[in-house]
Amino acid sequence: MSAADPDPSNLHSRTAIVTGGANGIGAQTIKTFYELGANVVIADVSASREAARDLLSQLPDKDRAMFVPTDITVWADVQKLFNVTIERFGKIDIVVANAGIMESKPFFDLETDENGNLKEPIEAYKVLDVNLKGTANSRSLPLCLLDMLLSIVAVVPTRSMP
Repeated sequence: MSAADPDPSNLHSRTAIVTGGANGIGAQTIKTFYELGANVVIADVSASREAARDLLSQLPDKDRAMFVPTDITVWADVQKLFNVTIERFGKIDIVVANAGIMESKPFFDLETDENGNLKEPIEAYKVLDVNLKGTANSRSLPLCLLDMLLSIVAVVPTRSMP
């Protein structure tokens, strides 16, 4: 199997990082990569620690899986994620940029303060930080490791919920 033409059914000795990997699609992605033989790294925020522990408890070989608390909007956290993964598994082959959040109200539903001044759209900016900056961080740092990287996958939402 070459990096240019990987056999997706055989990921033995490969290492996969999945951001947002403790819950939902990310958790299922972790399970799938693990079942295909890959070492797996759950990269998720500290608040997801319990979900990550539950997921790790479902994986029989604890030597092939770990959780690294990571805020993908923080460059130092992403650097730590990659460094810890390389220390533990020797390389990174696959990065799935799955982490993302949704707004709880329409993006341009602007508010004003008691004086009628427009308030900073903090929630909207958080959505941008996680979904854009976080994905860019998850994608940019591996480019420095390109000689050892098999693939970078970005999961991008195509629509928001009403």
